[in-house]
Amino acid sequence: MRIKTRSVSRFVRQGVVVTAIGALLTSLVHAESPADLAPDKAGVFVQIDDAAGLRKAYENDPLVKYLQKMLPNEGKPGDWVALEKMLGLTSEQIVDRFFGKSAAFVAERPEDGGPWMLMSRVTEAEHKLAVEKLGLQFINEVNGYKAYRTSDDSARMAFGKEWMVIAEKRHERIIGDVLKQADGFAPLSKDKQFAAQIAKLPADRVAFALLRDSSKGELHSFALTRNGLDAALHYAGQSPQATPLFDLMGDAKATDFGPLPASTLAAVTLNLDKIKLEDTAAIDRLLTPRKFETDIAPKLAAPVLLFAGQVDPAEMERKPDMPLPALGVAIRLRDRSVAIDLDRVLDSVVTIANVGTIQWQTAPIALRHVTYQQGDDAVAYRVADFGTMLAQRTQRPELAPIRVTYGRIGDWYVITTQHAFFKACLKTQTDPTTALANSPAFRELGLQNAQRPIGAAFVRTEPVADMMTAWLNHWREHRPQLIASSDDLPQSPEARFARGVSILATILKHHKSVTLQAHRDDDGQVRAVAAFKRKPVAQP
Repeated sequence: MRIKTRSVSRFVRQGVVVTAIGALLTSLVHAESPADLAPDKAGVFVQIDDAAGLRKAYENDPLVKYLQKMLPNEGKPGDWVALEKMLGLTSEQIVDRFFGKSAAFVAERPEDGGPWMLMSRVTEAEHKLAVEKLGLQFINEVNGYKAYRTSDDSARMAFGKEWMVIAEKRHERIIGDVLKQADGFAPLSKDKQFAAQIAKLPADRVAFALLRDSSKGELHSFALTRNGLDAALHYAGQSPQATPLFDLMGDAKATDFGPLPASTLAAVTLNLDKIKLEDTAAIDRLLTPRKFETDIAPKLAAPVLLFAGQVDPAEMERKPDMPLPALGVAIRLRDRSVAIDLDRVLDSVVTIANVGTIQWQTAPIALRHVTYQQGDDAVAYRVADFGTMLAQRTQRPELAPIRVTYGRIGDWYVITTQHAFFKACLKTQTDPTTALANSPAFRELGLQNAQRPIGAAFVRTEPVADMMTAWLNHWREHRPQLIASSDDLPQSPEARFARGVSILATILKHHKSVTLQAHRDDDGQVRAVAAFKRKPVAQP
């Protein structure tokens, strides 16, 4: 049985890269690294070490098993099945033996299909097995590497004492350069830019990737670290497209979450000091004769918060059929007087929406003003009953408890979908112990302050998963057909959404928290870390 061109190509692209990366990845740069063999002009370099050990570490992980069961699976590609038969190995054995020690994918110009190759650490046993089972034909020997062609002369494979190199025939030049190590050949490991990016990432990384295009100024590097089942993805890089955004950055602290209370489930803080909108015509009409760009934006400051919070049903004006998150946005005010203008804009939005209720034949949106004294500060805010209208309009009674509440809280302007959550934000002004930043749950997240922050985000996974589970239980009771049809791959958008909620809830249940932080370093590059902390897995 002979191996075909597309078999080798797909074996490399689908079987190796996708399967090995899907198995997660692992550690970098030994005494003899793939970077010592790769050319320094590589535009893409992805190194994966000890994928075999990592696969074994995760093979009993209940979350991995669940995802394998629930996520769409089109089965193995036909060429991969053929390789299994020819080698007499399972998929796991192929990955472990041929790519489980240390492997790297290298491409010079991936954007135009430029030369690529795959390098992997192997033993003589894998060399002999490949030659025997795949019908490889010997070409010559170069610097201790035996070069072979596939039976249809469409691909090249070379085996040295420790390394295997694979490429399509049309890319055999890159293999020749690597094997000959001729004068003028410079390895990637000696490239200054490569070394600089490596230095920006953690030394205990378990994977590394470099993507760059010098002609466009694009430079991106990634590293994966892990501690048990915990994992963190690190990034360092730059892009000309992101540069204009830096001009909008302010001087807010990296972990400034303003007036948010301890009941916050998830939040994003963005260090945006200048809010620029492409089209302000609609807002300007509501502000006439004032203008957003000249009269509103200069009075707003960093940061901007996006959030989702939890509200006790007993504190809600109308008891919900299922738990509803309080969604919203909060903006720091440089000048408190701008709150009056923001009130005008939102009051006008409610008025316009009320015109729509006539056409929709729903209940009008009741708007009431609430005023009370907070020390020397007179606090005024609005509560708009959007819930009744939305429940009638969408035929979804679970939306009825929504009460859009907006107004100034100290130096912040807060808009949220729950009155009770707005009041919880107010309470943080007189009782700081109720603030998110002072809660034990927030401290456990481990968010760090950094110079020149871009933003930070977090998800408290357990309460979010509990809320999603409550949604599923509600749908199971009141709309069982939606849940029943979501076990397989459903056709209706609502059933697909329910299935997605179920999968996401299960993923979150296996985590303690998810966080993201980003800042700029002294070289002007973006540095970011996304951390995924897992719950302990019970041992069988």
